Amino acid sequence: MTETTRTGGARPPRESRGTYNNQIGIYDALAYMPLDSQPNGYRKETQMRRANSLLNRGDKVFIVERRLFDQDLKRHFVGEVEVCTEIGFRARGYPFFYHPSAQKYVRKAKPRTRLFPFDGNLIINVLPREVDVESVNYLMTEIGTTLTDRKSFELDVSDPDQKAPPAKPGP
Repeated sequence: MTETTRTGGARPPRESRGTYNNQIGIYDALAYMPLDSQPNGYRKETQMRRANSLLNRGDKVFIVERRLFDQDLKRHFVGEVEVCTEIGFRARGYPFFYHPSAQKYVRKAKPRTRLFPFDGNLIINVLPREVDVESVNYLMTEIGTTLTDRKSFELDVSDPDQKAPPAKPGP
């Protein structure tokens, strides 16, 4: 049995109707459908997949969840991407939250696997692949707050709302 192309020419039969893309972890059957049977939004879906392929399996990420209200917890996450699709991704790593009475970020003891949607509620920072997620922690000084693995990685995450230390009187 042969298929016809949009212009009417014959095409040999195909063995497979789709492929699994390990890089972004999705099954792409639409790319192998004849053009006349593809859904109307196919080009848009393809563009979304290409855009989301900026985040790949094995990438290290630092995620800041946007606060909707002042009293909401400051929640962060540092982890490694396991699977990525066009609507979100799964990452394994460590959640952090700001403890107001201790005035520092606290890391949860055990790693967790979390699902994150691609929406406007997250700020996603891609970290270098050399970052050791197991040893990442916050270092707070009078200058500001730094996310570091105490090896080769440092990221300034100082909060502009954080009160500056009192100025020292000059001589």
